[in-house]
Amino acid sequence: MGATAEDDELDARVADRAMIRDAVATYLRGVDRLDADLIDSTYHEDAVDERGRGGWAPGSPAVHLLAYLTEHCVSSYHLLGQQHITFPRGAVARCESYVVAHLVLRPGADGGPLRMVRRGLRYLDRFEDRGGWRVSRRRLVCDWETEGEDLRGDGATPSHLAARRDTGDPSYVWESDGALSGGSHPRTPEPAPTRTPRGPISDS
Repeated sequence: MGATAEDDELDARVADRAMIRDAVATYLRGVDRLDADLIDSTYHEDAVDERGRGGWAPGSPAVHLLAYLTEHCVSSYHLLGQQHITFPRGAVARCESYVVAHLVLRPGADGGPLRMVRRGLRYLDRFEDRGGWRVSRRRLVCDWETEGEDLRGDGATPSHLAARRDTGDPSYVWESDGALSGGSHPRTPEPAPTRTPRGPISDS
């Protein structure tokens, strides 16, 4: 028995969910590595990002994010948990992503130790497939927050490579030449996957 239309639709949805999860993971990687290209690649150009103290109009979300992160944080580390993804229409998806964010905050003007803030976040995203699944609207929800002190900021130990918040990070070196060695290598950004748009999209 050959594949049915239902089988084809199921296969398509499995692929759609994988691309949406990859987009969220790419965004979080961009945040932790301060990579504007990665961050912006996950949004449509007319996307709106709504945060607790207002939001960002369509444009480059990376401009706002990187300004905050470089001013206030020594490093950040985001863990992506479960996601709930639904498809109200063919080219529109709603995705709720659970994320735990670890932010190492810079000392204040009077000095003092580094401080760690942990936040339980949920990203409420509307994704649209316009030749590729990207965010068209995002709302960020914080469920809880905790804070502590007495920690290192760079994560370097005799047994571990030091992380960097730029394309000199070991993950970029690994992508470029297959070796987890130090140093900075030129990087050619991978193009976002493209697909044929599924037709006009109405607001909802």
